[in-house]
Amino acid sequence: MDDRARKALRTVQTRVPWLSDAKAVAQRSTRQLFRRPFEEDFRALPLLCLPPGATHLDVGANRGQSIDAIRLYGNAPVVHAFEPNPQLADRLARRFRRSVDVTIHSIGLGDRPGSFDLFVPSYRGYVFDGLASLDEACAREWLTDQLFGFEESRLHIKVMACAVQRLDDLHCEPAFVKIDVQGYEHQVLQGARRTLVEHRPALLIEWPGLVVTTYLADLGYAPFQYLEGALVAGHHGMMNTFFLQRDVRR
Repeated sequence: MDDRARKALRTVQTRVPWLSDAKAVAQRSTRQLFRRPFEEDFRALPLLCLPPGATHLDVGANRGQSIDAIRLYGNAPVVHAFEPNPQLADRLARRFRRSVDVTIHSIGLGDRPGSFDLFVPSYRGYVFDGLASLDEACAREWLTDQLFGFEESRLHIKVMACAVQRLDDLHCEPAFVKIDVQGYEHQVLQGARRTLVEHRPALLIEWPGLVVTTYLADLGYAPFQYLEGALVAGHHGMMNTFFLQRDVRR
């Protein structure tokens, strides 16, 4: 699907807000039926050669898309998912309540602990919960050129209180960390510095910018792109980029 088609679909969705949950259920059922991840980059997980039962972190779990993909392509992974939106976290906890390999944490991760505001955008009543961010500007700005006929007056930002902790304070030993937090990636990584240095997990980050790439380079990480069944060093992906320690050979 090209960018204009995605933009058109996104615009139509805002005119039928009730489609949000129905769409998510239908997409999940289809992915499970055909054993497909919601993003192709997760097909690279077997290339990381992680041991069975390794800890995988999903930072910004949203509706559980990455949890499903990790379980589909990981090697018997143990998943800890972090979702600051309490409504989504509660929904995930119910969905995975019988899965002993999945733990849902109703918190966000950042560079300092505390209680913070989570900004959740909606347009014409359609909630874009996947764009929720601890950075209000990021929650507001993305939709401006992603909808046909965008009108600022129809954009609404709901503010929700959420708890935030540093990953370093949770004493995890992750082998893989996926981060999708809408512009808050640097803060998450700052709060995970000791974890990254000690455990050197593989990272999968959505839309990493120069600040994130530079920060990770100082910790010995280099970018990789999943392309045609292989991890290609020195390249950023179209949406997601893997970061692996420079001494890792794929």
